[in-house]
Amino acid sequence: MEVLTIQRILFVFVFCFQVEFLTKNSGIKSQLEEFRRAQKREETLKEKITTLVSKIKQDSQSNFMVRILGEILLTGSLNQGTFIASLFKENLKYKGSLINRDIDIDCKAIAIDLRLNQNCLKDINGKPGYVELLTNCIPEEEVWYRYFEKETKYLQPVLFKNKVSNSFNGPSSNAKERVSIVFLHYHFLKRGIIFKSINVKVSGKTSKATVKHIFEIQKDEKLYMNFEIDYAFMFKIFFRPNIMSNFLKRTRYNLSEEIIQYIYVLAKTSREQKHNINTTEWTYSFSHIENFILNSFSDTQKLVYVIFKSIFNKSLKHLDEDKLTSYIVKTIILWRFEDIELDDSDDWLNDTRIWETADILFKDLIVSFDRGFLKHYFIPEVNVLQRLDTDLRDSCRRRIKEIGKDLKKVLLTNEVAEARNFLEEVMHLLHDREHILQLEKLKSSMLKH
Repeated sequence: MEVLTIQRILFVFVFCFQVEFLTKNSGIKSQLEEFRRAQKREETLKEKITTLVSKIKQDSQSNFMVRILGEILLTGSLNQGTFIASLFKENLKYKGSLINRDIDIDCKAIAIDLRLNQNCLKDINGKPGYVELLTNCIPEEEVWYRYFEKETKYLQPVLFKNKVSNSFNGPSSNAKERVSIVFLHYHFLKRGIIFKSINVKVSGKTSKATVKHIFEIQKDEKLYMNFEIDYAFMFKIFFRPNIMSNFLKRTRYNLSEEIIQYIYVLAKTSREQKHNINTTEWTYSFSHIENFILNSFSDTQKLVYVIFKSIFNKSLKHLDEDKLTSYIVKTIILWRFEDIELDDSDDWLNDTRIWETADILFKDLIVSFDRGFLKHYFIPEVNVLQRLDTDLRDSCRRRIKEIGKDLKKVLLTNEVAEARNFLEEVMHLLHDREHILQLEKLKSSMLKH
C-alpha cells in the first residue's frame, strides 16, 4: 500500500510539473506568436500610412506647406518595423487600457534637393555632426525662399519650424476638427461602436526636433486616441561630407550605391539647450541609411529588435521619458547586429535563441550604462548617453538586472494581443477614411456631369 501511495504521489507531482511546464512554454510561445502576428499587422498598417503620407502635400490647405515642401516620406519606427513597441510605454492617460494608444507618425519633410559644394556647409567646431548652411547657396528662384529672414549669412532653422507650426493652427485647425468629428461619427456607427459624444482637438506644436500636427480624439469625454504626425524638416544634399566618408569606410552593412550618394541636413535643437526651440541648428541626418539597414533585417532580427524595444519601453522608459530615447535602443541594435546574423533558418526560429539574443542586447545596455558611454553608430565621437547622469544610469542598471532574471515575464501575452488589436482598430479607421474620400470623389464627379 505504501509503495502504491508513493507512486500515486510521484505521478501527481510529475503530472503537475508537466502541466506547469507546458503552460509556461505555451504562454511564451503564444507571446512570441502574438508579436509575429502584430508584426504582420504593422506591415499592412505601414502600407496604409505610407499612402496617407504621400498625399499630405496635395491634400494640404496650407499655402505655406504646399510652397515649402518638395517631398514627404515616412520614416521612424513605423517605417522600420518597431512601431508596436511604442504601445508599451507607461500608460497614464488611457483608462481601462493595458497599452498606450498614441499614434506617432514620423515624416521626413524635404524642402529641396541641393547639389552643393563643400563651401556651402560649415562644420560647427566642438559639435560633431552639427553644421551651418549658407543662405547664398539656396537658389533664389525657390518660391519658399522669400518666407525667411536673411539676418545672417546662414539659414536659421527655427524659422522653418515656426512657419509650419503656425499653418496648423487657427482657422485651418477648426475646419479639420469639424471634419474629423463628422468622420468619427460615421466610423463608429459603421462599426457598431456605441458612444455618447465625440470631440476632436487639432493643433500644431513646435518640438525640439520636429513640428507636430496633433489630433486629440475624445470619446465619451475620455481620451480615446492621440494621433500625431511629426514633420522633421530637412534638405537632401548631394554631397558627401567627411563624416559620411568615415562611416562608409567603417560600416559592415552592405549598402546600396544609390543611398550613399547623398545625405540629409536636419533642423534640430542644440544638445546644450534641448528644450529651447530657439537654439535650433542644422545637423547631418543618416535616416535614409538607417532605414535601409533596418528594413534589410531578416524577420527574426526584426522580431528580436521589437521585443528588445518593447521591454525597454515598458521597463525603463518611465524612469526618464525625455532622456531614455528609443535611439539608445536603436544604437545598441545597429552595433550588435553588425556581429550577429539572425537569419530565418529553423535554428533562429527557435524561441529560446530569440530570448537569448534579447538577453545579450540588455547586457550590452548594462555595459554602456556602466561606462556612461555609447558610441553613436554614424558619428562615433558622439556619446548617445551624454545627457544621462550617474543616478539615472544606476537606476537603469538595477532595473535591467531585475527584469533580466526572466525577460519573458516582462510583457504579458494579453498586452501584446491588445496592441495587435489596436493596430487592427487603426486599420479600420484608415479604411473608413479611404471609403469616405472615395465617396467624396464620386459625388464631386457626379456634380460636374
